[in-house]
Amino acid sequence: MKSKQPMPNIWDNANDALRNFRFEQRFRASPFRSDVFSTQELSAIGTSAVEEYGKFKHRECRLMKDELMTRDKYGTGLVPLAIFYAPWERRNAKVTHNFQFTETAEHLRAIGALDETSARHPQVRIVNYMLGPANCAPRTPTMTLCCLNECEPLMSEIESRVQAPTATAEQLSGIVGNLSSATVDAPRRLPSGLAQRLRDIAAKRGGQVPLHGRLFAEWLHFAFPHECPFPHAVEDAAVHTRDFWKGRQFAHNATEQEEARGGFAAPPEGA
Repeated sequence: MKSKQPMPNIWDNANDALRNFRFEQRFRASPFRSDVFSTQELSAIGTSAVEEYGKFKHRECRLMKDELMTRDKYGTGLVPLAIFYAPWERRNAKVTHNFQFTETAEHLRAIGALDETSARHPQVRIVNYMLGPANCAPRTPTMTLCCLNECEPLMSEIESRVQAPTATAEQLSGIVGNLSSATVDAPRRLPSGLAQRLRDIAAKRGGQVPLHGRLFAEWLHFAFPHECPFPHAVEDAAVHTRDFWKGRQFAHNATEQEEARGGFAAPPEGA
């Protein structure tokens, strides 16, 4: 992912953190002191810089999510690959922060962000893509800043209400129907097909749904398609790190992107 607008980096935030620290200390520290800081002061400045950069990264992720959702016509959490690659000029006029998505189909497939249910009309899973390594800030020796997993607080709320490793389909339907997210309002009545799917999971497991199993994670994705990722098994968990892709091609150049866009058709109307 690339943005057509300039993005501040962590050093910009470090400069801001230093200036903020000096401002906060203006009445406490001697005006004649040199710019030599104690370990404790450097720790406070560093913490402030990371927190501010984290806030900026979260705002960037929110803007990217909003832009991707403008091309999710049916609200399923999926964007046709051809539209995913579409140039920014064709995007929704309401979008003010234009992103250019260039990741190859091979990269998207490796991180579980490519739905190939229809080979002719592959689609990008918005949440899986957002949680991918291409959207993480450049790694430092001590940390990597990535988009927040918005499914985690939803799952934490479910766990706190169930307080057990399993629950009945009826109990989970009641809990999930009263959970809201950035894109889902509560309370709501779950679609009959979604509720039946949960009952089917329970029926195969003695009337109980394991909270930490693949099937419930998959079901939660359909309940919150813009917050919860579709579960995807990988042979090497390292594919979700930036280091894994060093020296490997994971983004198209301009020519390859044009060819890729022409090679994948958007699904027909009503598909």
